[in-house]
Amino acid sequence: MVADEMGLGKTIQAIAIAYFYKEEWPLLIVVPSSLRCSWTEEIEKWIPELEPEEINVIQNKTDVGRISTSKVTVLGYGLLTTDALTLIDALNNQNFKVVIVDESHYMKSRTATRTKILLPVVQKSRRAILLTGTPALGRPEELFMQIEALFPQKFGTWTDYAKRYCNARIRYFGKRPQWDYRGASNLKELHHLLNDIMIRRLKTEVLTQLPPKIRQHIPFDLPDKAAKTRYIRIDGSVPSSERIHLVNQFQNDPDTRVAILSIQAAGQGLTFTAASHVVFAELYWDPGHIKQAEDRAHRIGQCSSVTIHYLIANGTLDTLMWGMLNRKVRVTGSTLNGRKEQLQAEEDDKEKWDFLHFAEAWTPNDNFEDLRKEVLFTHFEKEKQHDIQSFFLPKPKKRQLETSCDESRIFQEKNTIVASRDIIDSEHNFEPETKRLKSVTTHDCNSLPEEKPSRPGQTKAKLMEYVHKAKSPTTTPSPPGKDWQCGFCTYINNSLLSYCEMCENPQGSAGEYVGR
Repeated sequence: MVADEMGLGKTIQAIAIAYFYKEEWPLLIVVPSSLRCSWTEEIEKWIPELEPEEINVIQNKTDVGRISTSKVTVLGYGLLTTDALTLIDALNNQNFKVVIVDESHYMKSRTATRTKILLPVVQKSRRAILLTGTPALGRPEELFMQIEALFPQKFGTWTDYAKRYCNARIRYFGKRPQWDYRGASNLKELHHLLNDIMIRRLKTEVLTQLPPKIRQHIPFDLPDKAAKTRYIRIDGSVPSSERIHLVNQFQNDPDTRVAILSIQAAGQGLTFTAASHVVFAELYWDPGHIKQAEDRAHRIGQCSSVTIHYLIANGTLDTLMWGMLNRKVRVTGSTLNGRKEQLQAEEDDKEKWDFLHFAEAWTPNDNFEDLRKEVLFTHFEKEKQHDIQSFFLPKPKKRQLETSCDESRIFQEKNTIVASRDIIDSEHNFEPETKRLKSVTTHDCNSLPEEKPSRPGQTKAKLMEYVHKAKSPTTTPSPPGKDWQCGFCTYINNSLLSYCEMCENPQGSAGEYVGR
């Protein structure tokens, strides 16, 4: 596994290694779908002796005619699905002896279809090269399948690995027990063992002539209006074949100085060294994607210092996510680099960013007192990706759901837990719908089993109410606007959270761990 930091030339290293074993070809290269053209250009550049017909770029799930006759096959992750039976059979029958897997952290999930398809192909090969600048995006559990692809059973079974390095433990979802693998343990030992199968070099070690990368944390207040500007964009709606042309335009056209990029669509494999400033208008849930996006500009070929700006909107979840990202960076840093790290960002001069007061973003409910007593659900239904321009257009008003007077009075008298959706206010076009739960009293819990649910979905809400009563009968919220300390793990939590962010103990519970 070549796990050099982004921008240190992993692509050319992999091509050189594969060329060294060219007598053992055919060669399979598995890459993100958006990078197929980029890899083809790099192969033609560094191995000019290859004829165009000897490089086969698979276009769809039935494009298998040239797999058996081509020396090099380039395959996108997006084609590895359960319905691609023809493609799967062709890959297994070809028996590739040399395999390159770019951005191998795409194989992090044990249950993902692409992992199940790709794993036996890599294991059967004689030479396998995994490339990734972020082997673990946020947790040690994301390393296991990549290790398994290279050296099966090197760390034992998944259960052995999880108990040793992921701090695996049983937690309860209601009354149902389940294993939680999201932790981290014995990181120094894991880092030492990874040195046998992984080579990782940092920019600070081998790229001393590269100007430094500077991070700035920019807090700002939200205004009432949004500012617009012209831009060149790369997001999920832009075809992969067009992205390389947009990159070349940004790199070479002196009149094109602004590009708006999706963290997912343009955060890996592309080069934007013409940029000296990178502005994150939003944060991502794991630091791996953040660092990948940062290093599109901070890489070999960059002649200027790169300043990374993070826009942290006051009064939003940005402030909570920033702390969460730093905790994950410490875990991955200890695992991969053998030392604790953090997203070091200095707070920039606020006067230079006054124009951000014209930005528009989602903010929580203005009534923070009510919000503090509610439980926020974070599992939302996946929506179809829209064009970025649609975010600047006003959204149609949604009609508020109405309930009868009798039904509303029953809910108020019994104070029953009811899952509801906040209706989008006409003055806030970008406020998403959020599921919340109302608080409940002990008296209501005692009387609740005798009631019949008045509508579908209320039975589930009542079941959650029983669990809440049984596990945390003495929960008392902290004073408004003040952070609270968990009685079990002593972690200091934000005042908006009803459960401890580290151990998920309810707010106000005494030292005994009750879980969720």
